[in-house]
Amino acid sequence: MSRSRPASNPISYHKHTKQYYVTRDGKRIYLGSDKNEALKKYHRLGLGLELSLQKPASPVEITIKELVNRLLANSFKSAKSTLLSLVITSKFLD
Repeated sequence: MSRSRPASNPISYHKHTKQYYVTRDGKRIYLGSDKNEALKKYHRLGLGLELSLQKPASPVEITIKELVNRLLANSFKSAKSTLLSLVITSKFLD
């Protein structure tokens, strides 16, 4: 019996390489061997930011609508769009 996985692409540990990784678009993205650093990279990846942990950029003003649109665009890349997500998106953008 196969194990079902959540659609959110959880962080996983690869025993052979002793590194944490996530799978996006069928490809493994390795996040490193330190769990805390891997979690930081995982959250940055979820926000659509680059994985390198450099100085944060200066703050930029953004509207709630722009933020939600970025979130939706990123979530559509990593998960299959369902009828529910399409209905929610179309109602929000109206």
